[in-house]
Amino acid sequence: MVRRRTDDYESDESSDPRASPEAIRKRRAARKLNDLLAGHGSKPALDGRTELKRRRLLTELERNTNNRGKPLKPVEVLQHADELLSFGETMATLRKLIRVTTPPVSDRDELVAMLREVHEAYGFRSEVYEFLGLGPEVLADAELGPGAPRRGRPKRAR
Repeated sequence: MVRRRTDDYESDESSDPRASPEAIRKRRAARKLNDLLAGHGSKPALDGRTELKRRRLLTELERNTNNRGKPLKPVEVLQHADELLSFGETMATLRKLIRVTTPPVSDRDELVAMLREVHEAYGFRSEVYEFLGLGPEVLADAELGPGAPRRGRPKRAR
């Protein structure tokens, strides 16, 4: 049997003690305390749609194809990497997934000018450009911020 709503039905929030602002504030504070002390850290949990999008972006980068099976364009690689970094993914995770190939570039000056234009238009993080296979010297010429620090032991002077 379905109940019908009548006019004498009281729908204000004062009738439900769980909906009071004080109770809501207490629950939020308790959740934060539990997360902090349970070791979950301060990384916010992603909602369902964002988590699905994160997984899709990761699989597309790993396969190097979009969801229609076509290869990813360089700007799509940059967009995916930048968005995943904003979701909290690490550069180490992305380095494991993305196969970087050095692009065949004949005119370095044109490449530097194009990188500046793309960076100005999109505002990507400077570290995502390494996934295009560009060396740190090209990124430094394009003035896209400090390149990734060189890993490993410094080379000996000869």
